[in-house]
Amino acid sequence: TETETETEPAPVDVEPVVLEEPTSLGTFKLTAYCGEHYPHICNDGDATNTATGATPKAGRTIAVDPKVIPLGSVVVINGHEYVAEDTGGAIKGNRIDIHFTAHAEALQFGVQYAEVAIY
Repeated sequence: TETETETEPAPVDVEPVVLEEPTSLGTFKLTAYCGEHYPHICNDGDATNTATGATPKAGRTIAVDPKVIPLGSVVVINGHEYVAEDTGGAIKGNRIDIHFTAHAEALQFGVQYAEVAIY
């Protein structure tokens, strides 16, 4: 009778998967804008479209200076991930404008400072 012998497969050389860690960009000034149209308060342009063409969404959309943070980047602020989808005339250098749905929410946010990281 024929006997079957089991052989172990040869080991496969696999590169370990390294999860990308966000890189700190330092402390930024954070302001807020809303989807309602309040000229020269929250926005002075089209509140329904962003610079990337995406519809702004609270909890996701931020306006950035694309010379500092490239549009489309995932940005971490206070442990929350946002997407750099918009720009603004006053958003220069280390400043970010966070999108809120309602004007009252934007006013309540006010001006804050926080560490910002990017993937």
